Amino acid sequence: PTETVTRATILPKFLTIVGTHANPLLVDLGPAIGCNVSLFTEQLSCKIVVEDLFASIEAQAKGERHDQEAPPSDRCAQLTHERGSVDGVLCWDLFDYLDHESSLSLAETLGRIIRPGGVLHGLFSTTPAITSHYTQFLLDGETVRQRPYPATPTRRQVIETGTLLRMFTYFENPDLVLLKRVLDPARTSMESLQSTMEKWERELRVYVARSGERV
Repeated sequence: PTETVTRATILPKFLTIVGTHANPLLVDLGPAIGCNVSLFTEQLSCKIVVEDLFASIEAQAKGERHDQEAPPSDRCAQLTHERGSVDGVLCWDLFDYLDHESSLSLAETLGRIIRPGGVLHGLFSTTPAITSHYTQFLLDGETVRQRPYPATPTRRQVIETGTLLRMFTYFENPDLVLLKRVLDPARTSMESLQSTMEKWERELRVYVARSGERV
């Protein structure tokens, strides 16, 4: 697949919510990406902790981990942050590569570590596939550049919207919208437009929601 560019549809909401907190803590569940770290530290003056759960998924796909039957809670055991200590979490498209039980467990963990008033940002596919790559999401504040990088073939699932909303039961007033292609058909030839559409691998739903009070 080729690199694609989409509009950063509701990233400003995420930045605004995190920015209301003093000395915010941001947790990134994907690989460390320099331009993203720079964007968040410059705009939010925040501390960023990179967890990269994709590395764990890749190790399992390669057969380097033999914990297929391990309890789902073990798969997010590295998220040892204290309850209510995190102001924002970037999930990217991590949930696309988790089985159902692991997805529920991770959603529960995120609901625990994100403070009331904190925020979650995730991306969710609309098409299932067996894929041989993951995607880096590079941000500049206005657009999202999706850059594929090699991976051991693994299954990418689709979480239905109703299931998605029920998973994040501790989050309020969610926004769930499709990423928009950076493309102006009025200025694009039909041949170029068709080529671009054929290269568009998948549509992604963007989910951003604020954490509510937990009883």
